[in-house]
Amino acid sequence: LQYLGFVDSQKGVDDQLQVRHVDKTELEESHGSVALDAFDKTELEAMLVEVAVYALASHLYWATWAILQAKFSTIAFDFFGYSKTRLAEYHRVKDAALGMLERIPKPSSLQDDLD
Repeated sequence: LQYLGFVDSQKGVDDQLQVRHVDKTELEESHGSVALDAFDKTELEAMLVEVAVYALASHLYWATWAILQAKFSTIAFDFFGYSKTRLAEYHRVKDAALGMLERIPKPSSLQDDLD
């Protein structure tokens, strides 16, 4: 399935090799050509978590948009099927993405507030 730039590959962006490549590329674009090792591991892990959580939000956003389009759009497109695909992908990666939140150490000031 490939419509409007969305590819349902069943592999998803949670493939760690793909995610690590995206991280390296993004860091090189934003910080110049520097080694990935120059960044703090906690900072990189936090960025991975942020990407995973926003990916969940993106799946829900586009699934909702597609449901509305299925109801109101005059374009001949399987919006409902697209919505089902996005919701299925959300459910497929949800536990892994939310589980990543537990791997991020809390900043010491926040940890003190929690104790």
